[in-house]
Amino acid sequence: MHRTPWTKQASSLPSDRIKPKIQNNPTSRNKGKGRLQDSPEPPRSKEVKRLESLLKGVNESSGTEKDPTGGCFCLARNHALSSYITICHSCGLILCSTNLPYHCCPHCSKILLTSTVRDKLVAQIDAQLSSTIAKEIADKERAIEEARRLAGAFPTLQGPVPAQPPASMSLSVHQAAFPVPAQQTHKVMSLTSSGPGNKKQIKVSSFTTSPVPSRPISRNEPKEDEDEFAGTRVPAPDGLPPHANRRPSQGRPWENLIKGGITYKPPARVDEGGTGEGGLKSSRRRRGNKGKGKENEASAGTSIGKIDQ
Repeated sequence: MHRTPWTKQASSLPSDRIKPKIQNNPTSRNKGKGRLQDSPEPPRSKEVKRLESLLKGVNESSGTEKDPTGGCFCLARNHALSSYITICHSCGLILCSTNLPYHCCPHCSKILLTSTVRDKLVAQIDAQLSSTIAKEIADKERAIEEARRLAGAFPTLQGPVPAQPPASMSLSVHQAAFPVPAQQTHKVMSLTSSGPGNKKQIKVSSFTTSPVPSRPISRNEPKEDEDEFAGTRVPAPDGLPPHANRRPSQGRPWENLIKGGITYKPPARVDEGGTGEGGLKSSRRRRGNKGKGKENEASAGTSIGKIDQ
Protein backbone atom coordinates (compact mmCIF):
# COMPACT_ATOMS: atom_id res chain seq x y z
CA MET A 1 0.00 0.00 0.00
CA HIS A 2 1.31 3.34 -1.00
CA ARG A 3 1.71 5.60 2.04
CA THR A 4 1.39 9.31 1.93
CA PRO A 5 2.12 11.92 4.63
CA TRP A 6 -1.63 11.97 5.32
CA THR A 7 -2.04 8.25 5.97
CA LYS A 8 -2.22 7.13 9.59
CA GLN A 9 1.04 5.58 10.70
CA ALA A 10 3.25 5.39 13.74
CA SER A 11 4.91 8.75 14.11
CA SER A 12 8.57 9.10 14.91
CA LEU A 13 8.26 12.56 16.43
CA PRO A 14 8.67 12.69 20.21
CA SER A 15 5.86 15.19 20.57
CA ASP A 16 3.33 12.79 19.06
CA ARG A 17 4.01 10.20 21.73
CA ILE A 18 2.64 12.44 24.49
CA LYS A 19 -0.90 11.54 25.35
CA PRO A 20 -3.28 14.48 25.37
CA LYS A 21 -4.58 15.39 28.78
CA ILE A 22 -8.35 15.32 29.11
CA GLN A 23 -9.64 18.37 30.95
CA ASN A 24 -12.85 18.06 32.86
CA ASN A 25 -15.48 20.71 32.33
CA PRO A 26 -16.00 23.02 35.30
CA THR A 27 -18.94 22.05 37.42
CA SER A 28 -22.00 24.19 37.80
CA ARG A 29 -21.12 25.06 41.37
CA ASN A 30 -18.34 27.33 40.14
CA LYS A 31 -20.83 29.43 38.22
CA GLY A 32 -23.09 32.18 39.37
CA LYS A 33 -23.14 33.28 42.99
CA GLY A 34 -20.97 30.42 44.22
CA ARG A 35 -18.03 31.67 42.20
CA LEU A 36 -18.41 35.19 43.56
CA GLN A 37 -18.51 33.89 47.10
CA ASP A 38 -15.36 31.78 46.66
CA SER A 39 -13.35 34.71 45.29
CA PRO A 40 -11.73 36.78 48.05
CA GLU A 41 -12.86 40.32 48.61
CA PRO A 42 -10.58 42.89 46.92
CA PRO A 43 -8.64 45.26 49.17
CA ARG A 44 -10.38 48.51 50.01
CA SER A 45 -8.75 51.84 50.66
CA LYS A 46 -8.50 53.40 54.10
CA GLU A 47 -10.96 56.18 53.23
CA VAL A 48 -13.61 53.72 51.98
CA LYS A 49 -13.28 51.68 55.18
CA ARG A 50 -13.64 54.82 57.29
CA LEU A 51 -16.78 55.95 55.47
CA GLU A 52 -18.35 52.49 55.64
CA SER A 53 -17.66 52.27 59.38
CA LEU A 54 -19.07 55.76 59.90
CA LEU A 55 -22.21 54.94 57.90
CA LYS A 56 -22.73 51.74 59.89
CA GLY A 57 -22.36 53.62 63.18
CA VAL A 58 -24.87 56.30 62.17
CA ASN A 59 -27.43 53.70 61.06
CA GLU A 60 -27.10 51.39 64.06
CA SER A 61 -26.30 53.73 66.96
CA SER A 62 -28.99 55.17 69.22
CA GLY A 63 -27.00 58.33 69.98
CA THR A 64 -26.78 57.78 73.75
CA GLU A 65 -23.47 55.90 73.74
CA LYS A 66 -20.45 57.75 75.10
CA ASP A 67 -17.15 57.87 73.30
CA PRO A 68 -14.93 55.15 74.86
CA THR A 69 -11.89 57.38 74.32
CA GLY A 70 -13.45 60.24 76.31
CA GLY A 71 -13.79 62.63 73.38
CA CYS A 72 -11.65 65.65 72.55
CA PHE A 73 -11.92 69.11 74.14
CA CYS A 74 -9.52 70.99 71.83
CA LEU A 75 -12.40 73.17 70.51
CA ALA A 76 -11.16 72.62 66.91
CA ARG A 77 -7.76 74.17 67.73
CA ASN A 78 -5.61 71.04 67.36
CA HIS A 79 -7.86 69.19 64.88
CA ALA A 80 -10.10 70.25 62.03
CA LEU A 81 -13.71 71.22 62.67
CA SER A 82 -16.14 68.33 62.33
CA SER A 83 -17.86 68.22 58.95
CA TYR A 84 -20.95 66.46 60.34
CA ILE A 85 -21.91 68.04 63.71
CA THR A 86 -19.94 71.17 64.55
CA ILE A 87 -21.42 72.22 67.91
CA CYS A 88 -23.51 70.85 70.76
CA HIS A 89 -26.76 72.84 70.97
CA SER A 90 -27.13 72.07 74.69
CA CYS A 91 -23.80 73.23 76.18
CA GLY A 92 -22.21 74.97 73.19
CA LEU A 93 -19.11 72.74 73.03
CA ILE A 94 -17.35 73.03 69.65
CA LEU A 95 -16.71 69.57 68.21
CA CYS A 96 -13.63 68.66 66.19
CA SER A 97 -13.21 65.87 63.65
CA THR A 98 -12.14 63.32 66.29
CA ASN A 99 -15.61 63.39 67.92
CA LEU A 100 -17.78 60.94 65.99
CA PRO A 101 -21.32 62.16 65.26
CA TYR A 102 -23.10 59.05 66.58
CA HIS A 103 -21.72 59.53 70.12
CA CYS A 104 -23.27 61.83 72.70
CA CYS A 105 -21.70 65.13 73.73
CA PRO A 106 -18.51 64.47 75.72
CA HIS A 107 -19.28 67.36 78.10
CA CYS A 108 -23.02 67.35 78.88
CA SER A 109 -23.83 63.81 77.55
CA LYS A 110 -26.75 65.12 75.48
CA ILE A 111 -27.82 63.32 72.29
CA LEU A 112 -26.36 64.88 69.14
CA LEU A 113 -27.86 62.45 66.64
CA THR A 114 -31.54 63.33 66.34
CA SER A 115 -33.83 61.78 63.72
CA THR A 116 -33.49 64.76 61.37
CA VAL A 117 -29.74 64.91 61.78
CA ARG A 118 -29.49 61.13 61.22
CA ASP A 119 -31.25 61.27 57.83
CA LYS A 120 -29.09 64.20 56.77
CA LEU A 121 -25.86 62.44 57.77
CA VAL A 122 -26.84 59.19 56.00
CA ALA A 123 -27.40 61.07 52.73
CA GLN A 124 -24.15 63.02 53.16
CA ILE A 125 -22.04 59.93 53.90
CA ASP A 126 -23.65 58.00 51.02
CA ALA A 127 -22.67 60.77 48.61
CA GLN A 128 -19.13 60.85 49.98
CA LEU A 129 -18.79 57.07 49.70
CA SER A 130 -20.04 57.00 46.11
CA SER A 131 -17.75 59.82 45.01
CA THR A 132 -14.75 58.20 46.73
CA ILE A 133 -15.33 54.84 45.01
CA ALA A 134 -15.82 56.54 41.63
CA LYS A 135 -12.59 58.49 42.11
CA GLU A 136 -10.67 55.31 43.00
CA ILE A 137 -12.04 53.55 39.90
CA ALA A 138 -10.99 56.47 37.71
CA ASP A 139 -7.52 56.51 39.27
CA LYS A 140 -7.19 52.75 38.74
CA GLU A 141 -8.17 52.98 35.07
CA ARG A 142 -5.84 55.95 34.59
CA ALA A 143 -2.94 53.98 36.10
CA ILE A 144 -3.64 50.98 33.83
CA GLU A 145 -3.80 53.22 30.78
CA GLU A 146 -0.56 54.91 31.78
CA ALA A 147 1.15 51.52 32.19
CA ARG A 148 -0.04 50.46 28.73
CA ARG A 149 1.20 53.70 27.22
CA LEU A 150 4.63 53.28 28.80
CA ALA A 151 4.78 49.65 27.59
CA GLY A 152 4.08 50.74 24.00
CA ALA A 153 0.61 49.24 23.66
CA PHE A 154 -1.94 50.89 21.42
CA PRO A 155 -4.19 53.16 23.53
CA THR A 156 -7.82 52.18 23.80
CA LEU A 157 -10.63 54.57 23.04
CA GLN A 158 -12.31 56.06 26.05
CA GLY A 159 -16.00 55.35 26.36
CA PRO A 160 -18.65 57.48 28.04
CA VAL A 161 -17.93 58.58 31.58
CA PRO A 162 -19.81 56.24 33.96
CA ALA A 163 -22.20 57.78 36.43
CA GLN A 164 -21.54 57.60 40.15
CA PRO A 165 -22.70 54.24 41.55
CA PRO A 166 -25.13 54.23 44.46
CA ALA A 167 -23.94 53.27 47.91
CA SER A 168 -25.82 49.94 47.82
CA MET A 169 -23.67 48.78 44.87
CA SER A 170 -20.37 49.89 46.40
CA LEU A 171 -19.12 46.33 47.03
CA SER A 172 -19.91 45.00 43.56
CA VAL A 173 -18.41 48.04 41.84
CA HIS A 174 -15.30 47.77 43.98
CA GLN A 175 -14.92 44.09 43.05
CA ALA A 176 -15.23 44.95 39.37
CA ALA A 177 -12.68 47.75 39.67
CA PHE A 178 -10.09 45.65 41.52
CA PRO A 179 -10.38 42.07 40.19
CA VAL A 180 -8.39 39.36 41.86
CA PRO A 181 -5.64 38.08 39.53
CA ALA A 182 -5.82 34.34 38.76
CA GLN A 183 -2.90 31.92 38.77
CA GLN A 184 -1.60 30.66 35.41
CA THR A 185 -0.08 27.22 34.76
CA HIS A 186 2.45 26.67 31.94
CA LYS A 187 3.81 23.33 30.67
CA VAL A 188 7.35 23.00 29.33
CA MET A 189 8.55 19.96 27.35
CA SER A 190 12.29 19.30 27.23
CA LEU A 191 14.33 16.67 25.39
CA THR A 192 17.37 15.28 27.25
CA SER A 193 19.96 12.64 26.46
CA SER A 194 21.19 10.18 29.09
CA GLY A 195 22.53 6.66 29.40
CA PRO A 196 24.44 4.56 26.93
CA GLY A 197 23.92 5.44 23.31
CA ASN A 198 22.68 8.93 24.25
CA LYS A 199 19.04 7.94 24.20
CA LYS A 200 16.61 10.79 24.11
CA GLN A 201 14.19 11.23 27.00
CA ILE A 202 11.19 13.51 27.11
CA LYS A 203 10.44 15.47 30.26
CA VAL A 204 7.30 17.48 30.81
CA SER A 205 7.28 19.97 33.68
CA SER A 206 4.65 22.47 34.73
CA PHE A 207 5.16 25.88 36.32
CA THR A 208 2.56 27.95 38.15
CA THR A 209 3.01 31.71 38.22
CA SER A 210 1.30 33.87 40.82
CA PRO A 211 0.81 37.46 39.63
CA VAL A 212 1.70 40.27 41.99
CA PRO A 213 -1.39 42.08 43.32
CA SER A 214 -1.91 45.58 41.99
CA ARG A 215 -2.24 47.13 45.46
CA PRO A 216 0.25 45.47 47.83
CA ILE A 217 -0.34 46.03 51.52
CA SER A 218 2.31 48.28 52.96
CA ARG A 219 4.00 47.28 56.18
CA ASN A 220 3.99 50.86 57.39
CA GLU A 221 0.23 51.20 56.92
CA PRO A 222 -1.60 51.33 60.29
CA LYS A 223 -3.88 48.50 61.27
CA GLU A 224 -7.65 48.82 61.43
CA ASP A 225 -7.76 48.56 65.22
CA GLU A 226 -5.16 51.28 65.79
CA ASP A 227 -6.49 54.68 66.80
CA GLU A 228 -5.46 57.39 64.38
CA PHE A 229 -5.81 60.20 66.93
CA ALA A 230 -4.27 58.39 69.89
CA GLY A 231 -2.18 60.76 71.97
CA THR A 232 -3.50 63.92 70.29
CA ARG A 233 -6.86 64.21 72.04
CA VAL A 234 -7.25 66.99 74.59
CA PRO A 235 -8.82 65.58 77.81
CA ALA A 236 -11.60 67.23 79.74
CA PRO A 237 -10.61 69.99 82.20
CA ASP A 238 -10.02 68.98 85.82
CA GLY A 239 -12.79 71.15 87.28
CA LEU A 240 -14.73 74.38 87.00
CA PRO A 241 -12.83 77.68 87.22
CA PRO A 242 -13.16 79.69 90.49
CA HIS A 243 -16.52 81.44 90.62
CA ALA A 244 -18.94 82.91 93.18
CA ASN A 245 -21.68 80.75 94.61
CA ARG A 246 -24.12 83.66 95.06
CA ARG A 247 -24.94 86.98 93.49
CA PRO A 248 -23.67 90.27 94.97
CA SER A 249 -26.10 92.37 97.00
CA GLN A 250 -27.64 95.52 95.58
CA GLY A 251 -26.10 97.67 98.31
CA ARG A 252 -22.57 96.45 97.55
CA PRO A 253 -22.35 95.40 93.87
CA TRP A 254 -18.53 95.66 93.99
CA GLU A 255 -18.23 93.11 96.77
CA ASN A 256 -15.61 90.39 96.25
CA LEU A 257 -17.51 87.13 96.68
CA ILE A 258 -14.53 84.82 96.01
CA LYS A 259 -11.89 86.12 98.45
CA GLY A 260 -14.19 87.80 100.95
CA GLY A 261 -15.02 91.44 101.72
CA ILE A 262 -12.50 94.31 101.85
CA THR A 263 -11.49 95.61 105.33
CA TYR A 264 -9.72 98.90 106.15
CA LYS A 265 -6.21 98.57 107.51
CA PRO A 266 -4.73 101.79 109.05
CA PRO A 267 -1.05 102.57 108.46
CA ALA A 268 1.42 101.43 111.13
CA ARG A 269 2.85 104.13 113.55
CA VAL A 270 6.55 104.72 113.10
CA ASP A 271 8.87 106.17 115.78
CA GLU A 272 11.19 109.15 115.28
CA GLY A 273 13.81 108.59 112.67
CA GLY A 274 11.53 106.31 110.73
CA THR A 275 11.14 106.55 107.03
CA GLY A 276 7.44 105.66 106.90
CA GLU A 277 4.48 107.86 106.21
CA GLY A 278 3.91 108.47 109.94
CA GLY A 279 7.55 109.54 110.39
CA LEU A 280 7.26 112.08 107.57
CA LYS A 281 4.12 113.61 109.13
CA SER A 282 5.74 113.89 112.57
CA SER A 283 8.87 115.54 111.15
CA ARG A 284 6.74 118.02 109.32
CA ARG A 285 4.87 118.83 112.58
CA ARG A 286 8.17 119.40 114.43
CA ARG A 287 9.46 121.67 111.73
CA GLY A 288 6.24 123.68 111.84
CA ASN A 289 6.47 124.04 115.63
CA LYS A 290 10.10 125.23 115.42
CA GLY A 291 9.17 127.90 112.90
CA LYS A 292 6.35 129.17 115.07
CA GLY A 293 8.68 129.39 118.08
CA LYS A 294 11.21 131.54 116.20
CA GLU A 295 8.48 133.88 115.04
CA ASN A 296 7.24 134.26 118.63
CA GLU A 297 10.75 135.05 119.88
CA ALA A 298 11.27 137.68 117.15
CA SER A 299 7.96 139.39 117.94
CA ALA A 300 8.74 139.35 121.63
CA GLY A 301 12.14 141.02 121.04
CA THR A 302 10.68 143.86 119.00
CA SER A 303 8.05 144.53 121.64
CA ILE A 304 10.72 144.75 124.39
CA GLY A 305 12.77 147.25 122.32
CA LYS A 306 9.80 149.51 121.93
CA ILE A 307 9.15 149.54 125.68
CA ASP A 308 12.77 150.49 126.43
CA GLN A 309 12.55 153.45 124.15
